[in-house]
Amino acid sequence: MRASCVLCICGLILTKKFCLAQKNETDQGKGCIRGMPKIATTVICVFSCLGLIAFGTGCSMSINGSVRTSPNEVVEHDLKTVNGSVKVADGSVVNGDCKTVNGSVHLGSGAQADSLKTVNGSIHLKPKSAVKEDVETVNGKISAEGDNVIEGDLQTVNGGVALKNGVQVKGDVKVVNGHLDFTGAHILGNVTLRSGKAEFKTTTIIEGNVIIEGNREKIRNEDPSEIILSGQALIKGDIILEDPDRIVNLRMMDDARVEGSMEHLKVIED
Repeated sequence: MRASCVLCICGLILTKKFCLAQKNETDQGKGCIRGMPKIATTVICVFSCLGLIAFGTGCSMSINGSVRTSPNEVVEHDLKTVNGSVKVADGSVVNGDCKTVNGSVHLGSGAQADSLKTVNGSIHLKPKSAVKEDVETVNGKISAEGDNVIEGDLQTVNGGVALKNGVQVKGDVKVVNGHLDFTGAHILGNVTLRSGKAEFKTTTIIEGNVIIEGNREKIRNEDPSEIILSGQALIKGDIILEDPDRIVNLRMMDDARVEGSMEHLKVIED
């Protein structure tokens, strides 16, 4: 592991340096390694412990670089980086989390991971890939190409969500300041958005409610929000406006339906 190796090497270098410098001297105080000042002993112990901890956790950690797997590789630890991307190759299985700051996360075709998370980056799932827990990003878009399964929640702040045919989210979907574009997706939980447009197309099914949160005064520049249903899209739950004074248009096309209530909406049928 890159991080653990660096720490262990630093510990070895420091040990050699101080041993050479102090090899002809006696102990300088209690708790010292022979021939080595107490402060040197402390520094070396810290580096060694950090290296062992990093190695023991089995975390593949990088700074200013990308982390990636080989095709069909099985990884039994987290993949983490800063200022770089996390790339899980086709068919790979990561029994851990995939996380980055200032970088994107890519999950290859047929690949699996426990969770996908990033700050200042996008998340992309290729066909037939799966996530056991949550998918989250801040300042980035989430997209899934089709036949994906996300066992947990899906959430983005300052970014949109695009889900194509056969994508299934078993938890909730939440978007703050972004657009939703669902084409044949199946959402078992609720869908929550704060502002922008939500498009539910073809055979998309929302099992829970669609919730428009926030109030008009705080996000007046984003009004009016719009929900568009087309094809055979279906919302089984309610469409809920947390602020009934907000202006939200509901555009219904083709055979699209809402089975629940939809109060305070301006309904436009095409």
